[in-house]
Formats: sequence, structure tokens, C-alpha cells
Amino acid sequence: MGEHTPTPWALLNGWPNEIVSISDVHKSLGGSIYEAEDRERFAVIIAESKSDAFSGFAHEISGETRKSNAAFIVLACNNHDRLTRENEAMRKALEGALAMASEAIAIIQDALASLKDSGNAQA
Repeated sequence: MGEHTPTPWALLNGWPNEIVSISDVHKSLGGSIYEAEDRERFAVIIAESKSDAFSGFAHEISGETRKSNAAFIVLACNNHDRLTRENEAMRKALEGALAMASEAIAIIQDALASLKDSGNAQA
């Protein structure tokens, strides 16, 4: 899988269904055949929430829901890398705690076996 566009992402000003890099948030929607002008003036659309006009079908979602969906995509993408790092840190911490608990259990089991062998513990 290729690399995704670096975060943070944002909604394009005036176009709440269009998701862009935060550096493009104040640029225009559109494009130019001239590369320098295109990069300077126009936003690169990363993704968009469905923005077609209502067809009248019962399954269509409202424009407000589409805007909310686009905002949620931005929120999720902007937090993904941080959440992945935190998940990995928690996993490592739990592995360490499990190793310590396993060692403590082994020590207790050895002590109980020793007491049992010497007749100082009930079976």
C-alpha cells in the first residue's frame, strides 16, 4: 500500500465536502494547465464526501450528513497515526506487565512447592 497524503487534513473553505491538506485549505477549487499557477492557487482534493444533488431516492443522505461525514473523515485521519503509536505503546506496556506477572507467579509457585516439600504447607 502506498503512503497517504501527510496529515493534518481539513475541509476546503467554502466546500465542506472536499477534503484537502491543511496547507490547501484557503486555496480555490479548480485547476490550471500551468503547473506553477496550479500548485499556488488551487487545492489538491484528497477525498470528498458524496456531494451530488439529491436524486429523490429514499436512500440518499442529507447535505448536512455529508458535511458531517467529511468532517469525521478528517478527524479520523488526523488522529490515526497518533492512535496507532499510543496503541503500540500500550501493547508494549502490557507485554512488560505480563512478563513481570508471570515471573511473580513462578516465584510464588516455587515458594509454595518448597513449603510443601518441607511439610510447612497444606496440600
